[in-house]
Amino acid sequence: MAEENKVEILKKVRETGGNVKGACTRAIFEYLRITLEEKKIKEIKEKLKFYGYSLDPEKISPVRMYPLDFELAILFAIQEVLGWQEKEIKELGRNVPKLSFIVKFFIRYLVNLELGYKSSPVYWRSHFDIGKVETPEFNLKDKYLVLILKNFDLHPIYCVFLTGYFETMAKFILNREKVECFEEECTFKGFPYHKFIIQWD
Repeated sequence: MAEENKVEILKKVRETGGNVKGACTRAIFEYLRITLEEKKIKEIKEKLKFYGYSLDPEKISPVRMYPLDFELAILFAIQEVLGWQEKEIKELGRNVPKLSFIVKFFIRYLVNLELGYKSSPVYWRSHFDIGKVETPEFNLKDKYLVLILKNFDLHPIYCVFLTGYFETMAKFILNREKVECFEEECTFKGFPYHKFIIQWD
C-alpha cells in the first residue's frame, strides 16, 4: 500500500472518530523496546511524523484516551519500517496484554471462566469508546467461544492485531497455553460484523 493511501486511510479513521486507552499503545512500544534496536524505534517515530503525528507514543498516559487513528498509524509505521506482515502483527497483538498493567489488574479479579467471557463487553468499553463486543457462545464441552465485534471498522491489519490480543486474553482467562484465535467473519470481507473464534485444548 502506498504511503499516500495510508495517510488517506488514517484521515478517514480520524474523521469517523473513536478513541483507545493509552495503555495499549504504551505496551506496543514496550514490546518494540524489547525486540528492536534504538535505530528502528527512531525510524518508526519518524514515520509517524510523516503521517502527521508529532505525539511521542512512549510519553502518553496509559489511562487517558487517544484517537484510534494514532494507534493504527503505529501499526502502519511498524509495517513500513520493519516489513512486518500478518504473522508478526499477530505476535505483537499476543504480547501487548502481557505488558499492560490494566490487563493484569482486570485478570486478577476474574473468579471463573464464564464470568471472564461475559465480562468481555465491559473490558472492551474500558479500553475503547467505539465498537460493541457481544458474547453469543461459550462452549466449555467443545472448547471454543465466540466474540462478535460490531461498529468497529479500522483496517484489516487491526483485525490481525486483535486476533493476537484476544488469543492472549483467552489464555489468561482460561489458564491454558494452547489457545488459538482466528477471525471467521470480517466487515472488510463483506460481513456485517467481525466474528472471532477462540479454541483451546
